[in-house]
Amino acid sequence: MPPTTKTQRQPVIRVHLSDPACRDVLVDHLVESGCVPAPVGKAAIDVVHPEAHDAEEARQELAFFLRAWQVTHPDVELTFAA
Repeated sequence: MPPTTKTQRQPVIRVHLSDPACRDVLVDHLVESGCVPAPVGKAAIDVVHPEAHDAEEARQELAFFLRAWQVTHPDVELTFAA
C-alpha cells in the first residue's frame, strides 16, 4: 500500500461559481493561496487545502480565501460543500 500523503487525507471541497467565466481566475487565486484546485465542469472546482491540519481547518481557510476573492468579484456568487 503506498504511503498516504497529507493531501490525500484532506477533504475535497467543491466550490460552485455563478459565473463560469470566472472559474480560471478563481483557480489561479486558490493556487496562489496554497490550495490545490481541480476544475470540474464549467462552473465548479474541487479544492484541497494541503496545509490544513483537519477538515474543519480546511473549510475555515477555504471560506477565508473565498471571501477575500469575492471582495474583488462581488457579482460572482460562490457556494461550497465538503
